[in-house]
Amino acid sequence: MSDIKFKWHFPSTDGGDEDGINNSGLQTFEGDHESAIARECIQNSLDAIKDPKQPVKVQMQFFEINASDLPGGEELKQDIMAAKEFAGNTTGANSFFSKAVEIFNNAKIPILRIGDYNTKGLVGDDSDKNGSWYSLARSNGFSQKNASDSGGSFGIGKNAPFVASDIRTVFYSTLNETGEHIFQGKACLSSFKEGDDIKRGTGQYGRVATRGVASIRNQDDIPELFRRKETGTDIFVIGYKHPDGNWKDALIRGILDNFFVAIYYKKLVVEIFEDGQILPMPIVIDADSLSSYIAKYFKDDNSEDNATWAYYQAIVDGTQHFNEVLRRNDWFNAVKS
Repeated sequence: MSDIKFKWHFPSTDGGDEDGINNSGLQTFEGDHESAIARECIQNSLDAIKDPKQPVKVQMQFFEINASDLPGGEELKQDIMAAKEFAGNTTGANSFFSKAVEIFNNAKIPILRIGDYNTKGLVGDDSDKNGSWYSLARSNGFSQKNASDSGGSFGIGKNAPFVASDIRTVFYSTLNETGEHIFQGKACLSSFKEGDDIKRGTGQYGRVATRGVASIRNQDDIPELFRRKETGTDIFVIGYKHPDGNWKDALIRGILDNFFVAIYYKKLVVEIFEDGQILPMPIVIDADSLSSYIAKYFKDDNSEDNATWAYYQAIVDGTQHFNEVLRRNDWFNAVKS
């Protein structure tokens, strides 16, 4: 890919407000990013189901790539270093940017891919406010729903993957039902100085356009690693925060805690791949394996906020059934009380 044709673009503040590192939309998901990305990403996948007779499949795949193979990687590193210098000693900036620079100084960059299948993919051009692509990748403060029963709408939840990234950077890749490929990167940093200009903290990686950059829609221009082969959407969390040896357990707990009902009723299957390998025997969480995983992660958990085991037992082994007809006034009084 040519450095002239594709680049990172952080727009100018043009004398307006500058962005700090303490973004409230991101801080909502700080502290438990595994549960957050499991909840937010899988919900949006379920909302985009293509064939309701089949379950949605979500893959979570951890792998590493050479730092030199990240699209626009060297340019993004320079922007991060500039943001570190510009932020100075503001609260939270030094620890974040020190870690971000460290990520780029390593030979390998860790990535978590969250990919969905039996889904429709994203649609719409970069300025189509009714399109799902615009809602996910090209906007803040907008959300979009195609169905009245949608649980996700690319609202604030789309910030969760950025919190799971040590460089707050995500790449999106989709293949929709019309056969259209769309690819773009997005970073949520803080303002920095470039020459005499001060830049906004949120920037995008894409094709050079008249104003800034546009999403990449030529299949051949999308690096093969990031190119979808089937209809659906991939979210790549760049610089993924992964406690050594523990990343799978935290993700599995988040998946089970939020979606055991969908898995039980065969609406969802989740596959987890280790070390970038599509193994013959991946971790598969489906209706058949659900019981064993629920027992492993929740049966002996006596913490006050653990209700997952009890809720699961209520579904699979309910022991009390109530049949009672409430008159309208009885229902109204019960609600009031």
